[in-house]
Amino acid sequence: MTRRFFLATGVLFIFICLLSVGCMRTTGRFSVPTTPSPAVSEARVTLPPDSKRDAALAQFNKGIQLLESGQTKEARLLFERLRDAYPNMSIFHVNLGVAYKRLGLLPEAISSYQRAVEIDRADADVHYNLAIALREHGEFHKAEEEYKTTIGITPDFRDAHYNLAVLYDLYLNRPEEAIRYYRRFMELGGGDSKEIQIWISALQKRMDESGRSP
Repeated sequence: MTRRFFLATGVLFIFICLLSVGCMRTTGRFSVPTTPSPAVSEARVTLPPDSKRDAALAQFNKGIQLLESGQTKEARLLFERLRDAYPNMSIFHVNLGVAYKRLGLLPEAISSYQRAVEIDRADADVHYNLAIALREHGEFHKAEEEYKTTIGITPDFRDAHYNLAVLYDLYLNRPEEAIRYYRRFMELGGGDSKEIQIWISALQKRMDESGRSP
């Protein structure tokens, strides 16, 4: 699936996603997504007068272009400047998190996503990005919380159900919950149902064998 970065636009200073990036929410159980997904943010702030606002928007758009062209280090520096200038704009923290994640700087990415969540707690996609980064960092229980928060905000967030199932299946050894979320993922139209049914059968067998163990 095609993913998007965050782009700033609009007279009310609403930031929405417009440009594509190559981030996949894969359905391969043994290839858990490690790249950030997009989100739609409507964080509203009072920016400086028009000339400075336009300059900030131009810099933001340049950062998007840098990310899109693979110039991640340059994008990081630009978004760090924007974050410092506008610390209460969640969109800058999110895209800085994207840059950090691509550079393998997981603690920094997590910190950026967490700050974005503090600013805009109702943004399901930012919680999802944070969950992916936490999972990759080995913080499985925190990742679980963020996936659940994502689903709580957007119940039909298909890939959050899938990744939570993977977390329970491969990392937390909670097969019953894994089955539930795999099934919900399929109900929402995701993935190869035959393949996932095989996984569910294996999980059910694991549960049955565990129940027979002395």
